[in-house]
Amino acid sequence: MKLPSVKECEALFRQYHVPKNIEAHCKAVSVFAFSIAQKLQEKSVSINIELVKIGALLHDLMKAVTLESLDGTGKFAYTPNSDEIAMWKQLRVRYPGIHETEITSKLLSPNYPELAKFLKDEGNASLTPTFTSWEVKVVHYADWRFIGTTFVPLNVRMDDIFQRYARKNKIGGIKDWDIFVSEQRKAEKEISDALQCSPEDL
Repeated sequence: MKLPSVKECEALFRQYHVPKNIEAHCKAVSVFAFSIAQKLQEKSVSINIELVKIGALLHDLMKAVTLESLDGTGKFAYTPNSDEIAMWKQLRVRYPGIHETEITSKLLSPNYPELAKFLKDEGNASLTPTFTSWEVKVVHYADWRFIGTTFVPLNVRMDDIFQRYARKNKIGGIKDWDIFVSEQRKAEKEISDALQCSPEDL
């Protein structure tokens, strides 16, 4: 599978003027996801650890496009620069009402078709709670353990997700909340069981 290097991913962050807070979140998720993937591989789980690392790094590459404003509030407070605002406006016009992983998939598909499909699958798991592979499961779970760059228990993150997305009419809105929560907890248990540890020790 052809994958971009970390340096090439960082070049994409620069090319699309991704807000620094979103980039920092992506990097934190990537480090954690890669750590889980390495541990699973050591337990003889068949998993592509490089796909996990790069997929997690790029999972929110286009997150800003779905935001109504780049000026975050509260725990997501951020002051965007002029380049970030200009690119955000351009991309909002180009990709109206499209989920962030769908946009990233479109951008990457010419050069990295398998990665593009992976990110699309991971994005779909955010909307419909199904996990098609260990790689998708790990990246998705790693993302749900962070609020920004703060590492939190899954229940704290789920409360945050509920407040911001559940049953709301916005891109990435979540339906069937109880099923969604059940699937996230199931994924956490499967990862923890495979590693023979508690979620707190991941």
